[in-house]
Amino acid sequence: MADGASMGLGDILGIVRRRAWIVALCFVLLTPLGVGVAYILPPVYSATARILVESQQIPDELARSTVTASAAERLELIRQRLMTRRNLIELIDKYKLYDGFEGMSISDKVDRLREDAVFASVAFGDSSARRAPSGVAAFTISFDAPSPVLAAKIANEFVTMALDLNLKQRTERATETVAFFRSETGRLSRQILDLENQIVAFKGEHADALPDTVQYRAGELARLEAEISDGEERRSVLEEQRREIELALSRGLAGLTDETLSPEQQQIKALQNTLAQQRGILAPTHPTIRALEARIQALQREITPATDENGEQVDPLEYQKARLKRQAELITAEIEKLEQRGAENKKKADDLRVSISRAPQVEVELSSLTRRLGELRNQYTVAAAKLAEAETGERMEVNRQAERLVVIEQAQVPTEPKSPNRLMIASLGAGVSIMIGVAFVALLELLNNTIRTSGDLQRKVNLRPVVVVPYIHTRQEIRSRRWRLALIAFAILVGVPATLFAIDQYYLPLSVLAEKLAEKTGLNEVISMIERRF
Repeated sequence: MADGASMGLGDILGIVRRRAWIVALCFVLLTPLGVGVAYILPPVYSATARILVESQQIPDELARSTVTASAAERLELIRQRLMTRRNLIELIDKYKLYDGFEGMSISDKVDRLREDAVFASVAFGDSSARRAPSGVAAFTISFDAPSPVLAAKIANEFVTMALDLNLKQRTERATETVAFFRSETGRLSRQILDLENQIVAFKGEHADALPDTVQYRAGELARLEAEISDGEERRSVLEEQRREIELALSRGLAGLTDETLSPEQQQIKALQNTLAQQRGILAPTHPTIRALEARIQALQREITPATDENGEQVDPLEYQKARLKRQAELITAEIEKLEQRGAENKKKADDLRVSISRAPQVEVELSSLTRRLGELRNQYTVAAAKLAEAETGERMEVNRQAERLVVIEQAQVPTEPKSPNRLMIASLGAGVSIMIGVAFVALLELLNNTIRTSGDLQRKVNLRPVVVVPYIHTRQEIRSRRWRLALIAFAILVGVPATLFAIDQYYLPLSVLAEKLAEKTGLNEVISMIERRF
């Protein structure tokens, strides 16, 4: 065929007539190979178990579980723990998995087992608010194996391991939460006790400067200052009386003031002044004058003994001097007591001033300790409340009243293999064989420069032939053509039935296969429609 020349429909039909036997031969030789590959491939059975994530039986408003991870997170955690190398090796040894694969290392077996086990989440359309973050309401565990019984066993083994692991995981999480809050409440309780002891010691050390006694100490200071002032005034009065007594003694009792006289002496002095006034207006024998004189004499006899201890007559003047000296001594003693008490009060007042001045700093430090104590008590209250919630959650997990996994469908022994799809492989083999034949014919045509038609000649030499003599077949060519046709007929009459027989005997009965093909391609609906119509 000339390079760059375009081909018409006649050329293509000519190629089909000449090369059809090549495509048919490729189909006859290669299609059984595809069917054989489809038959030789080992079957893979898949068993699936379904597990439901069941919500806790007690409402969240009444009791809350301590396991707050979403179902998706826990599913991923369970999958990761199940797929650990140790667990997978135990499964491989227990069920003798992949023993038929010679030269397969333990690491390759572990990787193969990870590929054959499939975990898939299933979300409900109407997810509750509790499941909304994860969207997971159930999940499936599938396992692929060459044996249907083995696939079901391994899938159910994974289900058992997942349930045990989930229960253990939730119980451990609840127990760890309770242990944590118990430790936290114990720690806070010890800190509170230590701080309370620290506050008691601080108050004992600064008892004289505590802020709650400042008002009392201020009142005590005011009382002491008033007492000191009164003492000073009293001392000044006593000192003045002592000076008058000393002055009177030095002058012979002259110049005594009323403050230095006793009450009796003050009464005598008042009566003497009254007598002097009455004598100026009354007669000496007047009864008033005589009564005043008698009263004065009686008072003088009361305050002046007539004799001393020895029975001797006592001079009234000397007696008065002695009496004033004793009075001066008493005044001196009282002054000394006032001075001593004043010194003590001043010391107390100074101490009170110092303690009052220290009160603001003590108040700051005590407030800091009290504030820290309040914070610790608040933390303890929160921790105690959380501990109660954690203990409730732990009891819910132990009693299996919290969220749990429930097997709603055990893995059943599959009746049909999951793969390979033998029909698809066989069909693919047939299609590939035809494509190989077509490709081979196209290659032959590209490499063939034979002039077969007048059009080829005209395109080759750019001259239009005058007469076209058709190709005359020899007897040998005719016999060869007949043999080719017979071979094609034999391949069609024997190869196709043989292929269908192999499919019926070793893969699937043709009646069942036809039903499946009709169901997958939708022909069953078309047939039903035609039957209903006619």
